[in-house]
Amino acid sequence: MEVKTTYGEELSWNSNTNYALGLYKTLGRALGIWPLKYFDIFSYIRVAFIAIIQLWMSIDLTQQLLIKGNCGDVTELVDVLSLITCGILTATKVIILKIYEHNVYVIVNSAVEDWTKVMDKKSRRIMFKYAKIGRTVFIIQMIGAYAAGFPLIFARLPFITALWDDRTNTNMIIRQVPIGPSCWISPDLSAYNYAICYIVQSIQLFIVCTGYIGSDTYFFGIAMHVCGQFELLHMRIENLDKIKDNVSQRREIIKFSKRHKHLLTLADNFEQTFNIIILAQVGADTILICISGNLFYYVNYLLSEDSWINFELLTGKN
Repeated sequence: MEVKTTYGEELSWNSNTNYALGLYKTLGRALGIWPLKYFDIFSYIRVAFIAIIQLWMSIDLTQQLLIKGNCGDVTELVDVLSLITCGILTATKVIILKIYEHNVYVIVNSAVEDWTKVMDKKSRRIMFKYAKIGRTVFIIQMIGAYAAGFPLIFARLPFITALWDDRTNTNMIIRQVPIGPSCWISPDLSAYNYAICYIVQSIQLFIVCTGYIGSDTYFFGIAMHVCGQFELLHMRIENLDKIKDNVSQRREIIKFSKRHKHLLTLADNFEQTFNIIILAQVGADTILICISGNLFYYVNYLLSEDSWINFELLTGKN
């Protein structure tokens, strides 16, 4: 099979390549971070759109939280803080992946070449093992992300009733939005503006589910392929003692050294691309856990204080 090696063009794909990388290709194109098409202007437009709409969501929720405060349950406040963090991280991830697109291109291009050139059954079996792990994690994580996001959209769809009965029953209908407590929605908000707000938040929530989890599974799946290549390299060095001819053995050592250097380059590209993303992820999760813990502790403290006050009132103690 002839392989195109022109920079920026995709290599020839076979059924094995589609099995191993097809899901990441679909996701990467949707997010604008698929590196084999990174001269495409539309990929920059998609990345800019995702970054803008996610930062818009985070800024808007922060503004609502500061102005209107938390008038709902503590769980709704934690959800808002989580989505603020996820929106910022989603924008950060797609921007960084776009900035370091050349590094990701080298990794993905190497993966396509590996699937094109693999011949023996044992090597193909090892590569399929790691590809299956990546696909399984990708599917489970994406299903989990949408299972958590879509109920927030569809469970609050009674806004349709408010649209048709806006003039007569607006005050009787509790308007809800996918993100944030219902008390943030002004009763004076027109049905048209409310519908726009609901649709925009639904789009933001869908994108954060796709971009936040999708970029992680995208990284994990491609990393699994590199792990498989290291295992194949280890298998090659184990078979080195089976070669009796010194010339052939020397030739095999040279191939091993070149392949090892290539895989170290891929690992270094991974480190350069994802170290900032991992740092931001860990830092944001740590801060969010601390804030959530303090909020629940504060609420439990208030509840215990209220219970003690009610006990004093009932018993007549001062």
